[in-house]
Amino acid sequence: MPADFEKQAYWHDRFSSETSFEWLTPSATFMSIIEPHLRQWTPSSGDFKTKARKSRPRILHLGSGTSDLHTCFRERGYLDVTNADYEPLALDRGRQIEKDVFGDVRTKYALVDVTRLRSDLMSSSRSSSYSHPERNPDRGNTDTGSSSETDSDADSSSNWPRKRRYEKTHTFDLVVDKGTADAVSCGGEEHLRNMVRSVRDCVTPDGAWISLSYSASRFDLPVEHMPFDVQVIAKVPTAKTRPTDPDIYYWCYLLRPR
Repeated sequence: MPADFEKQAYWHDRFSSETSFEWLTPSATFMSIIEPHLRQWTPSSGDFKTKARKSRPRILHLGSGTSDLHTCFRERGYLDVTNADYEPLALDRGRQIEKDVFGDVRTKYALVDVTRLRSDLMSSSRSSSYSHPERNPDRGNTDTGSSSETDSDADSSSNWPRKRRYEKTHTFDLVVDKGTADAVSCGGEEHLRNMVRSVRDCVTPDGAWISLSYSASRFDLPVEHMPFDVQVIAKVPTAKTRPTDPDIYYWCYLLRPR
């Protein structure tokens, strides 16, 4: 009987004992595909005016689970990373992985459902389920993604500067997932459609979503349900047990808002 990848109960049971696992490929392999697409936020040596903005892309890691992908981002200097999962144990595991590698926690963790990201991120950022980087009195808090506005602040047209700051907190330059879209798809096409729509609501107009999948047709949705332009940017070969085994690949997609 196939695993219930779309059900939270499955992940709760799994993460009760699992402390580290990588889906599809090692994080280093996935990062080698992601890194060329991060260059648009990396300033040239003389580009001082835009250095602060470009060097701090906001990254959303969907279905972070027990992966060490967030540590790969941090090792490369990308600190504005939000690790999102709907199982609290996954967030605990992610914090521990980061602390084991670096001695502290500087990326963020949010308890969210990927099919309703905007509302869950807003709720999570005002609750204990959204953890901010640990403060170090010697360096200050480097996080710029927190917000203390209330719903009424965000929704009031008379508070449009606050509204813009509030919305910026919950939009991202780059969204990544490694097998999360696959897990969501186990619940049926409607669940995937909801995820696609949810991610679109959180991506900046010039941002991108990079998704690694076992499926060669993961995002073959009706055009009216696909607010992204989709292209395959990599095919990752799977390991063979015998030389005569057929070639099988994992598929990496780049999705850009239309």
